[in-house]
Amino acid sequence: MAKKVSNKKKLPDSTRNVVQVNSRTYGRHLRTARGSKTTTTLNNAFAANAEKTAAINTAAKAIYGVLKLYSQGFREGQLWQAMLSRMRTAVKTNFEALLHTLEGLELNRRYALERFINLPEFIVENNKKALIVEMKAGMPPHLNKNDNCYQYELIVLLFNSKGVCIQHALHQTIWMDKKDKINKQVFSFQKPVQTKYYLLCMHLKSGVNGIVTDTFPSRGMAIVQAAQVK
Repeated sequence: MAKKVSNKKKLPDSTRNVVQVNSRTYGRHLRTARGSKTTTTLNNAFAANAEKTAAINTAAKAIYGVLKLYSQGFREGQLWQAMLSRMRTAVKTNFEALLHTLEGLELNRRYALERFINLPEFIVENNKKALIVEMKAGMPPHLNKNDNCYQYELIVLLFNSKGVCIQHALHQTIWMDKKDKINKQVFSFQKPVQTKYYLLCMHLKSGVNGIVTDTFPSRGMAIVQAAQVK
């Protein structure tokens, strides 16, 4: 059987990426090899966007995975999407910059923490073994008319330099009468030596005679501070 001779071959001494072909329409002629004129490269803007998206998803997963443990039954169904939306506004994609975008994020926007109006502020101090969080004194929050007391929970998430949550914990205040302002509170959170960043989430619960009113209108939860450990 006669061997089939290819109608397409490279010229050994020709210009690089030039081949000789023999077509029925044009006969034997030279042309550039397919794909040699335009190099297939990933668009720079697309590549940068893909890199940012990957960084945002990684950071969001590390935070959301822990927050959902403390907000079970209260967080809104669109919390994940709300976190991503905020993080996309970051100019930089390092973990600290992404953390900062979450400050003030309500875990349930319909039942926002800010609607209680008078909320405490926090001062964070770092030492070798613990993160010291001072809750400053403040006026009592505006509770629902059926509730006569309130309590704060402070949740801390600690992350290493790679944005991995390496520890999380919760502290509570005592139940306070609705007319009483909160006195200064100091919480100490033990921290691993590799701690690089922190996130504080505050949960306000109100109730009757020291028993929590387990309804959405009586609660509020939001990220109040997120930064690098100084």
